[in-house]
Amino acid sequence: KNLSIASGVEFWSCLSRNYHITPDIIEECSDMPWSWDGISYTPSITMEFINDRLGSDSRKITSINSIAGNMNWTGISQCLNITLSEIGQNPKMPWNWHAISLRNDLTTDLVVAHLCIKRWGWYSLSGTAAVTMKLIQDNPDVPWDWRSVSDNPNLTIEFVKCHQLEGINWNWDAISCKLS
Repeated sequence: KNLSIASGVEFWSCLSRNYHITPDIIEECSDMPWSWDGISYTPSITMEFINDRLGSDSRKITSINSIAGNMNWTGISQCLNITLSEIGQNPKMPWNWHAISLRNDLTTDLVVAHLCIKRWGWYSLSGTAAVTMKLIQDNPDVPWDWRSVSDNPNLTIEFVKCHQLEGINWNWDAISCKLS
């Protein structure tokens, strides 16, 4: 309640990014000039909180960086409090798929369900354990980053042998260290 004496864009930007700020605090002080960009990076943000900002009309989203003011979808997409299941269940949200490709909890199921999305971070995605060699084999038209596939923990010597004559730009240093 003493927040009403604080002023300045810089103060609110810093406070909004604070890890101790929760949706409940934001609701209690909803008349304060929160930085929605900063709030987007707080680990306590939830899908429920986002949906409350949107209401029931997902057409209110006007750009990848705009919701309830100026939420940042890179921060929201990285937030581990937003589950992969919630991301998969809300495909019309303007997720930052590059940021999602960097998540440690990324699953093969989510990748398969949304493989047609062209905004993945292909370098990061290609090297993650969520991408199996079967997934790569079954989807040859996807723009896999072969140098990153070279570091993929699922890579086998058999897969490399099977694909070595296809003009693939392998990272042979990574492969030789990994498979030796």
